[in-house]
Amino acid sequence: MPGKRLEPGSVRGGTKGSSRAAAASRGPKGGARGDRVLLEAADDGTGFDASADSGKDLGLGVMRYRAGLFGGELRVKSAPGKGTQVICSVPMST
Repeated sequence: MPGKRLEPGSVRGGTKGSSRAAAASRGPKGGARGDRVLLEAADDGTGFDASADSGKDLGLGVMRYRAGLFGGELRVKSAPGKGTQVICSVPMST
């Protein structure tokens, strides 16, 4: 989508949510891989059953929606007691 920008608040919202939910001890990181921008937020907190994620959770749902606006995707890896990793991948040009 021409003229669209990924706002810092989109990333901040995801990292703030994971920190609040699971006492995160790792911060967000990002970079480029090929023609995509990757943003990652991870923690070593309590985690949750990611296989039970129906996609209807408000926080994750909004993050998926925002990634989709830019032709991107959101991946969530988590398990109880194992922490959580959220990776957002968007194309450099839309």
